[in-house]
Amino acid sequence: MKHWNNTPPGDAPAPAWAAAFFSGRDYARFLELVEADLRRRGHTFEIDDGVVILTSEDGSNRLGLQNLAQQCGASGGAFVWAGIIKSHFDKVVSSKSEMDALTDRMASLDAIRGSVKLRLYPRSMFQDVPAEQLVTWPIADDLLAVLVLDLPDTVVTIDATSRGKWDVGDDALLALAYENVAAQDPVPGESLAIGEAEAIFFEGGSFFVASHLGRVAQLAGRTPKGGFLCAIPTRHVLIAVPLDHIAGLGAVERLLPQVSERCQRGPGSISDQLYWVDGGQVQRLVITQQGNKIQIQPPPALVERLGALIG
Repeated sequence: MKHWNNTPPGDAPAPAWAAAFFSGRDYARFLELVEADLRRRGHTFEIDDGVVILTSEDGSNRLGLQNLAQQCGASGGAFVWAGIIKSHFDKVVSSKSEMDALTDRMASLDAIRGSVKLRLYPRSMFQDVPAEQLVTWPIADDLLAVLVLDLPDTVVTIDATSRGKWDVGDDALLALAYENVAAQDPVPGESLAIGEAEAIFFEGGSFFVASHLGRVAQLAGRTPKGGFLCAIPTRHVLIAVPLDHIAGLGAVERLLPQVSERCQRGPGSISDQLYWVDGGQVQRLVITQQGNKIQIQPPPALVERLGALIG
């Protein structure tokens, strides 16, 4: 077993990815419980910074720990962590069994058509994952839409080998995945006034709330002149500010601290950034912060659109 550094775990601070919800001692206790659960299952494993690596005759499998840690950190006390960890790894085992049972069915898209969806992730999450293990579409410079199967107990990625067996083009496959998210994972929005602007909060238990980012106009039932400024701090949250007038920029400045806090807290963290969504196209805004002052640098096309709103 390898810890994230060589400092005695009880005395070390939590690593950066867990510091928002764990003290050093809480983090050490979390690792102890993860190790105990995996040993009980008979797994051969190694724990590295933010991941557990399971090894077997079939190879190795890397499982991220951030979402599990966020759930434990938000639970209210270490006395319930063992149950949360057990439930989490039960689902991992269950998903493997489900995938084994799906092996033959995966040869036909029609057999799994209703379970194919898109899930948004930060690109950084897959920087060490071989390209052939995923089917993806770029959404923004820091976001990927990943093709997944929404199974009864978990969500699993679809590898390029399985996708290669399907006689369907990429555009049609992308449309199908979006259609399933729209039909099976609708989420109501709550409008709140922020100064002179409006923010619409879409939030729910589905893993696919953030997947509506590219179709936020359909979700909101409106098409503002300047598009939307959006945030997806976690898989469960989509915040959209309609750009009907210039006041929308001021609203997102006030929302940024909440977006950052939600992204840190999780679970299912995606991004603490802002995105301009217009006609299905998504662009990340450049944000700089000096002290308490936040500067948002919109892309040139948005600057032009905002100028038209002022005029």
